Amino acid sequence: MPKAKAGKKTRKESGGIELGVFLERHGVGLNDEELDSPVPTPKPYKDPDLYEVCVMPKCGKLTDVRKDLHIDFRHGYIEGLGQLCPECFCGLDK
Repeated sequence: MPKAKAGKKTRKESGGIELGVFLERHGVGLNDEELDSPVPTPKPYKDPDLYEVCVMPKCGKLTDVRKDLHIDFRHGYIEGLGQLCPECFCGLDK
């Protein structure tokens, strides 16, 4: 049975009524392994108009850097090139 990471609630622990009982009542069948798996955390929505995109040609991922953040305070920004995502920026060393 997989264990949840410290501080993460499992599906069984995430509500007042035991989740397995709730799902049974409503006709949704999950086995014990699925009930013990961590509850997925939804990714927050990032508006593409507010956040920079990685300038590497084969990447193009939306970064965590807001467009209105001055370049002196950005991580992964290269003058003359632009904003890079963390993966591309760290990959420059290789």
